[in-house]
Amino acid sequence: MSNAEIIAMQNTIISNMAQINADLHERLLQYSEVAKCEVMENRAAISKLESDTKKLLFCLSDCGVFEEGGNP
Repeated sequence: MSNAEIIAMQNTIISNMAQINADLHERLLQYSEVAKCEVMENRAAISKLESDTKKLLFCLSDCGVFEEGGNP
């Protein structure tokens, strides 16, 4: 194998590695966006759950079933 063939093969390998790197970087960006969306959705769900829990505790307290600090 000549030096020119070796250099051509090395250039092909480098080009393939660069393409793989670019593809991986693009996937990482996509996964990052999905993760951000999921975090925001989870935060919204947690916030709603906390709000619903507070409302339930208020209703239970109003009915005399629940007292802050423990049950009667």
